[in-house]
Amino acid sequence: MIPILTGCLSPRYKINENRFKSNREMWGLTLYELKVDSINQKGFPAKYDILREFDAIQLGDHKYDDTIKEYGYNWKPQKEISFNKKSKYFCWFDSSQFKKVDTLPITFFQNGTWYLLTNWQPASAGGGIYHLFVYVNEEGEFEKHFDIQTGPW
Repeated sequence: MIPILTGCLSPRYKINENRFKSNREMWGLTLYELKVDSINQKGFPAKYDILREFDAIQLGDHKYDDTIKEYGYNWKPQKEISFNKKSKYFCWFDSSQFKKVDTLPITFFQNGTWYLLTNWQPASAGGGIYHLFVYVNEEGEFEKHFDIQTGPW
């Protein structure tokens, strides 16, 4: 029974050029495009520079009221976000242009490029910062490399 429970509680993610989906609520999802200088023994970037950054901003579910809900906000967090379709739940903040955008630029997720997705989880979901390094290989396939950092902050 312990492996079953552990498997249910572990974060799981699916990503492709169209969307990011998780078995956990998304709080603070940020996408970075990276210029990688070196790879560590685990297969993900050890030294890199950030080229572009996009933050997902929760818009709510447009059913606002003053009653605080189960999650401590007036809206329920989502578990999926589209990259190239407008969402009623999220928009993106493009830090390079200091503006909100509905979708990621068409040039995002290029072959031969590394990306980093970070997703903060509330303490009720285990806490910690979840780093998902993604390499889009030359065939356009997404290779995932996890670096999970948990603990008191």
